[in-house]
Amino acid sequence: MSEQRPEVRKQGLGVSAGIAFGRAFLIGRDTLHAPRHHIETDDVDTEVARL
Repeated sequence: MSEQRPEVRKQGLGVSAGIAFGRAFLIGRDTLHAPRHHIETDDVDTEVARL
């Protein structure tokens, strides 16, 4: 018999109507680490083309 886990409820924005059961992947400021880079005004066109 598998160990029963306690129910955990989170609040957020739903992407569709109704109720869903399944895995949830939580992404927040504390788990998402994106590097920040300063781009000079003269380099904006170059960076847009690179993107």
